[in-house]
Amino acid sequence: MDDRETVVLKQIIHFQVSKSFELERKLNLTPRQLSYSLKKINIELKRNNLSSITRSNSGQFFIPNESKNFLEKQIQNIPDTNRYFNEDQRMYLIILYLLTSGEIVSLVHIYEFLNVSKTTATSDLKNAKRYLKKYNLELIYSRKDGYRINGSELKIKQIINELVAIILRFEDGMELIVEISDISVGSIIHYTHKIEQHLNITYSDQSFNQLVYSLMILIARNRSCQVSKESYFKTDIRDTSEYDFISNVIPEKWIANKDDYKWILLLFISANTVEGQIQYQNSDLLKMVHDMVQQFESLTYVEIKNKSDFEKRLVAHIQPMILRIRYGLHLKDSGIKSAVKNVKNHQMFVDTVRQIVKPLEKKLNSALPKDEIELLSFYFGSELENWKPEEKKRAAVVCSNGVIVSRLMFKKLREMFPEISFVSASSVREFQKFKNDFDVVFTTVHLKTDARQYIIHPIMTTDESLNLRYRVLRDISFGNSEEMLDGLMNIISRHGQIDDEVRLRKEIQLFLLRGQDDEVKETEYLPDLLAYVKPEFINFTDQKLLWTEALELATRPLMKKGIVTDKFLKQIIKESSSMSNYSYFGKNMAIPHTTPDMGVNGNAFGFLISKEPIKFPNNADVHIIVPLAVGDTTSHFKAVEQLANIAANAKAMKTLINADSRNKVINEIKRRIKE
Repeated sequence: MDDRETVVLKQIIHFQVSKSFELERKLNLTPRQLSYSLKKINIELKRNNLSSITRSNSGQFFIPNESKNFLEKQIQNIPDTNRYFNEDQRMYLIILYLLTSGEIVSLVHIYEFLNVSKTTATSDLKNAKRYLKKYNLELIYSRKDGYRINGSELKIKQIINELVAIILRFEDGMELIVEISDISVGSIIHYTHKIEQHLNITYSDQSFNQLVYSLMILIARNRSCQVSKESYFKTDIRDTSEYDFISNVIPEKWIANKDDYKWILLLFISANTVEGQIQYQNSDLLKMVHDMVQQFESLTYVEIKNKSDFEKRLVAHIQPMILRIRYGLHLKDSGIKSAVKNVKNHQMFVDTVRQIVKPLEKKLNSALPKDEIELLSFYFGSELENWKPEEKKRAAVVCSNGVIVSRLMFKKLREMFPEISFVSASSVREFQKFKNDFDVVFTTVHLKTDARQYIIHPIMTTDESLNLRYRVLRDISFGNSEEMLDGLMNIISRHGQIDDEVRLRKEIQLFLLRGQDDEVKETEYLPDLLAYVKPEFINFTDQKLLWTEALELATRPLMKKGIVTDKFLKQIIKESSSMSNYSYFGKNMAIPHTTPDMGVNGNAFGFLISKEPIKFPNNADVHIIVPLAVGDTTSHFKAVEQLANIAANAKAMKTLINADSRNKVINEIKRRIKE
């Protein structure tokens, strides 16, 4: 069976598309194409002495159970997805996918990867072709080699850098790059940190992430066997100590072309820093910067103190900028928007800098991009205001509860702490390999590490979240919000009567402690809980059951629909048997789950309600078991958050536990997710 037959089977078995015309419309197939695919599937069934798929006169499919079980095994390793990307996002992902794929990529691969129709995938490929043309790259197709991107390897390296910066701004950008590259992020963070330490610099939050995830895509491309041995980077920067270090520290298996060492060095020495400097400067640039500073003083009528030191620091920032402009590594997200809030008269500095950089632009034979002007203006402004850019602490999130809860923790902590750079979510084992690369770790279990660690529940109440934020900000010196709170309460009490001091104090505390990161988007567009909990997945029991029996009963409706296999049930029983497992929401709800490759064929949640408490291995008394079957790690975020909120609501839990019909359960869920 080929790719098209696999897609047809997934639609019939996983998504239960039951009629020919629905399948033809969904996959953009002609009746003849569908008949041909069904014929090939039936040949495979006949070869294995199994009954064929038949169609009624109305086009309804019928698959005998034995044949269905066989076909499910054939396709069970193909993950299901439920992601939502706009037209531009799909185009960027297609390009990265093609640049890193080690297999022959067909149209079926593209629409399976994006989970879109054939028509949409074809349109996206046309958009990708137009986009690549701007870089003098060509998207071509042949029956023998499939879809490929041809052109200069240097241009390809530039576009990778550009697309990584764009994708990192997606809601699940980091996860997407990990998925496309199929590389462990922990090892890349470790090497990036090692090089940073050797160069004696500290990269900005955005630059560090850009380096880590660009390296992942570069390594994935090199592993794809698409890179030739022909030299693509003519500039010689090998006679530097930085080059010697990088060529020794970077694993040889990451390299496909000797010029890769030079390109990786360029990425590191052109990245934006908040502290330190690359130790090589030329006298011509120093003279040009000196003239720029003098002109700045004459235009603004201000004198810069310690001018010589400032000029050296400015050169250290301009050198990477020159490299970025020369090699097309434009700054996509410097973090300036949030930083300039702390610098007065920023726009005045921007207007002034535009004038003083003209000699530099002449030397480069190129106008400075807007982001680079903004960054230079920030350096001047922060010097005059005697304000230093904030160096963010780097944090890891470690969770022993499985991938779903781990990713949810990562998302919530990013929202809670915009002051901290969250680099990765990992298992305990992966964290221990690279534990020295982080300043802070948020974890569900105690770890052996010198980093400051906060042991937290995977799903926190509002009070727990406030308390955690207060502790963290106090510990890492972001100011004393308690003193500010006391001051505000004193001012309010002097100018008016306070009717409810406790409530007012609580609301002011919430205002002072809440995160302010505008870049973290809410996942309003994702499916809600009722997209996963269907009436037919809800079960009730009033018997005293062993926890293993209860898991089987909770999972049974999903297995009947082919959404999960027996492999899924065995895996969640295995994981739930561990005393350290924390796949629970609140005190009375268990959420057993595992990775998509462990027998997950679709997206759905089981929902078992037990009148009697079910004793789990960690001594939890559970009344509701919700097995989570999801084919990816992002589309379910909204649904899982809603489920967590219900588990934390005592009234909602009591209503659900006492419910005696599926309608009552659905209505209670509807009511709670609207709150």
